[in-house]
Amino acid sequence: MKPEPISKTDALCRRLADPEAEYRALPFWSWNDKLDPDELRRQIHLMKQSGVGGYFMHARSGLKTEYLSPDWFDCIKAGIEAGDAEGLQPWVYDEEGWPSGFAGGKVNERGPWTYARGLRMRFVDTPADAVQDDTLLGVYALPDGSDAPYVECTQSASPYYIDILNKEVVKVFLETTHEEYARRFVLGNTAGLRGFFTDEPRLSEGPIPWSPILPDEFKARYGYDIMPVLPALYLPFGDYRAVRHDFWALVNDLFVHAYMDQIGAWCTAHNCRLTGHMMMEESLYSQMTGTGGVMPFYEYMHQPGVDSLRRAINDPRIPKQVGSVAEQLGKPHVLSESFAMTGWDMRFNEMQWIAGWQFVNGVNRICQHLQGYTLAGMRKRDYPPSLFYQQSWYGEYHRFNDSLARLGKLLSTGHKIVDVLLIHPMHSAWIAYDGTNNDELRGLDEQFVRACELLGGAHIDYHLGDETILARHGSLNADGTLQVGQCRYVAVVVPDCLTLDRKTVELLAGFAAAGHPLVKLGRWPQLCAGRADEAVAALGVQTVFAADIPALRTVLAPVLTAPVSIAENGAEATDIACCTVDTAADVRALYLVNLNKNDGHSLAITLPGRMRVSRLPMDTLLPSPLPCTQDNGITRCTLDVLPMENVVLLVEDGECAAQPDTAVNVIRVGNDGWHVREADDNLLTLDSCEYRLDGGAWQGPKNILHLMKELLALQRPCDVALRYRFTCGDISACKRLALVMEQPELFTMELNGEPLPFVDEGYYKDIAFRKCGIRAHLQAGENVLTLTTRFRQRQKVYDVLFGKNVYETELNKLTYDMELEALYLLGDFGVYSDTPFTEGPNGSLHTDGPFTLGAPVTELQPACLTVQGYPFFAGKIVLEKTIVCDENAAGAVLDFGRPHVGMMQVQVNGGETHTFLWPPYCTAADELHPGENTLTVTLYASNRNMLGPHHHSKGEPFSVGPSSWTGEFSWVERESEAVVITPEMRKQNFWQNGWNFVPFGLL
Repeated sequence: MKPEPISKTDALCRRLADPEAEYRALPFWSWNDKLDPDELRRQIHLMKQSGVGGYFMHARSGLKTEYLSPDWFDCIKAGIEAGDAEGLQPWVYDEEGWPSGFAGGKVNERGPWTYARGLRMRFVDTPADAVQDDTLLGVYALPDGSDAPYVECTQSASPYYIDILNKEVVKVFLETTHEEYARRFVLGNTAGLRGFFTDEPRLSEGPIPWSPILPDEFKARYGYDIMPVLPALYLPFGDYRAVRHDFWALVNDLFVHAYMDQIGAWCTAHNCRLTGHMMMEESLYSQMTGTGGVMPFYEYMHQPGVDSLRRAINDPRIPKQVGSVAEQLGKPHVLSESFAMTGWDMRFNEMQWIAGWQFVNGVNRICQHLQGYTLAGMRKRDYPPSLFYQQSWYGEYHRFNDSLARLGKLLSTGHKIVDVLLIHPMHSAWIAYDGTNNDELRGLDEQFVRACELLGGAHIDYHLGDETILARHGSLNADGTLQVGQCRYVAVVVPDCLTLDRKTVELLAGFAAAGHPLVKLGRWPQLCAGRADEAVAALGVQTVFAADIPALRTVLAPVLTAPVSIAENGAEATDIACCTVDTAADVRALYLVNLNKNDGHSLAITLPGRMRVSRLPMDTLLPSPLPCTQDNGITRCTLDVLPMENVVLLVEDGECAAQPDTAVNVIRVGNDGWHVREADDNLLTLDSCEYRLDGGAWQGPKNILHLMKELLALQRPCDVALRYRFTCGDISACKRLALVMEQPELFTMELNGEPLPFVDEGYYKDIAFRKCGIRAHLQAGENVLTLTTRFRQRQKVYDVLFGKNVYETELNKLTYDMELEALYLLGDFGVYSDTPFTEGPNGSLHTDGPFTLGAPVTELQPACLTVQGYPFFAGKIVLEKTIVCDENAAGAVLDFGRPHVGMMQVQVNGGETHTFLWPPYCTAADELHPGENTLTVTLYASNRNMLGPHHHSKGEPFSVGPSSWTGEFSWVERESEAVVITPEMRKQNFWQNGWNFVPFGLL
């Protein structure tokens, strides 16, 4: 008897059910302390259970095992062997800190020829005023009316990073890093060390790069001398547009081939893979300061990548840049280092949103930033969160990773339908850039973003066309369509540009002559490679101008392979990003992402043909039909999407599925009437204390991190006493009360005047957070805990913190010998503020404190747990309530609203557990019956209210780094890397007295 044939949808679901490791996440595993191979093996086993596909063994600040030492390689060996045994992919990060390239300083030890260099310019009154040393490159007379009669050009050098334009310098990096791994380990695609992550290599020394090899390379390539025209790179000096185009074309090419091409070729020769991402991938300005254009680098990476910072999304060009090159050149996997700086309260729906924004634009694999070996000291503030065993929900984390891997496999194993190429204006930026983010450069950037958003808002998918990639891989097909690698384009769109390259002009001329749409969105360029050119101007006559979304759709929709309209109230819904994929199971998938964080949408979707449309959730793989109608060869369906929601629709030829005509009984579960059935131990964070130095007078209280900074500024050892005060109310019913602290072996302690020996009872949350029971030592009212120690650091720490012109390479691998950190009280108590809670910025809750320990709340009021005795809580808590249902209970859906939790699980009458990572928090419960029903919910808290930051003036900042705990300005306060830091910004301070928390509970 023949088996029943399975449908295409069923076949697809089977393919996606348990994705292979190559489609699963590859998190940064931060190696940030003294490493223990047994602990590494334990953590690898935890990773396997969490559903990731492997990991990057990542040397990071805090590392106390010497980098590239025998002990280091012993740990790498353990990481490779345990990973292979668990079926995971072990990769290694190629640097100690970042940016990659200096091998933890070993490259620069070879001498000044390896140093990073920059081209500097300074106005002078006479040639005699110029510097008189070997840094001088030239003195130049300026035209009348200039800011000064002369200008000097000099080269600066940094011993902390490398001359990344020099292939021989990069070869030293390969010899000191990659070759050392190759000597010791098997490198392979299916076993052993899978490959290397290279992180943020960049042009680093000043606004315009330099290298001793540049003059000869320039003369050989262009036939003229760069030295007499150096001021043109900064000033409108002579034929500056042509000079700048030539210079930056050379710089970008040297960088690409010295670094990424050379390392990629080494990896290919050694049967392993190269992945990672470039520095400053965002705006035209940021790319000019970091790379001169990121897209050409992706050709030489086996798994090209980007990064995504902050709890926010950006315009689409960042993932579009890398996704375009990957699809054009047939690279199946595109990695994104994601979730850095999102903070400890980032929830799964926000992670899904950030990932979805990237996946719809070309990414298909995530590298979570990060998983901390430990959170000791500054490591808990290392651009958090740590998405690892320290989280209360980690045992269920596989649900998120499974869902993401299924989506990645769906998108990467099919054929993405893209018919339109948008020319990238990077080479126009070359001639606009003068070392600053000037008006012309900003204008180009704004118009480029507008072009991306117009196409995206019109629901016309597109690739970006980098002109270097076009020159290498572009051609015209017999029908005049444009071929770039493996991709064929039937329409080309050109944004506001100043110049086009010669190969680009030739391709577009043939393309337009064949009758294909060539659309301009702004000024048509008049230059070719920075020089006036009649052929460019003539080509502009053959273009069609489109000013808005309707005009774009009018021109382009008729030539698209799979046109789609996604509208709301009669207009294209611009908050919705989409892409279309012909899957490997011969089913077309339409992937939609609501980019709006706050608003949902009711969408009207129009598709050509008679189609059956179903919705396929990636967490359950249980498809459900969408309401639709078919008329005159057109299918129309409706879809409601929640804020930040991702939706996969499957589209097949066929009749619409029959729709149920029965109304669903929705029971809205209120936030009142709940009682606490059980809870993990509660917390009180103590982050300020009185102190005295070297036996002097008591001072303070002061925040412990501010005190740490004060002690570092002394740049010498000193004796320190710390005095913490906390208040106990009625804790007679509390059975458990422990002190949690880091490095207890470095301190002598007293509690209420009596010696307190630290009897280690294991760890809480993190291997560095050690517990000691203190219940028997407490008293009603005020308690005083005193710690004494000798504060000391190695001289290297002071050199990095207070040295002159220290580059970020040193700061990014800084490790302290000892650190002063907050203490925590842990137990079965409640924590109550003596002052009210008020609403703060970004949904936060503020109170001035102080706090008192008391009996825990058992019966909850209709408000969040944060204000009912659990302000610092970081575990899971189980709540129960009874609801009464009428005779329509069977088949009813329970709606829990919008709880603020890390994760939530629901049981009805002790039945099946329903797990929620994101909205809608609704479930159909077969166990419901008329009469009384018991609802049990388990709420998982984040670590935010335990670890902070508690004193930031934004309440709950969505861009979080080490300085977020101290109030100082740093680069993380910017909305994106495209924002230029000004002196006024550096003066800002974000410290706020009192305490800021996030809500937790059924709100």
